[in-house]
Amino acid sequence: MEMPVYLSINIDILGVAILPATGPPEAGGWSIRELIRILSGVEGSNVFCVDIVEFAPAYNGADNLRPLRLHRSSMRLRRVW
Repeated sequence: MEMPVYLSINIDILGVAILPATGPPEAGGWSIRELIRILSGVEGSNVFCVDIVEFAPAYNGADNLRPLRLHRSSMRLRRVW
């Protein structure tokens, strides 16, 4: 049996244009597409838990779309496994 994999994703790797509600934001960071491509490398592994860290609601801004973007991205990640 394969060893279980616990995956922790620090979202401050994403570009500030995609998700600035993190601390500290990364100028020139990855796109969602790049993150999914990288994470597809663990496809087929025994991933039993994924956490997404470093979301900072205080930097969310007035549009309130950033948590929705994060949620949609996490749903895309679920399809990888």
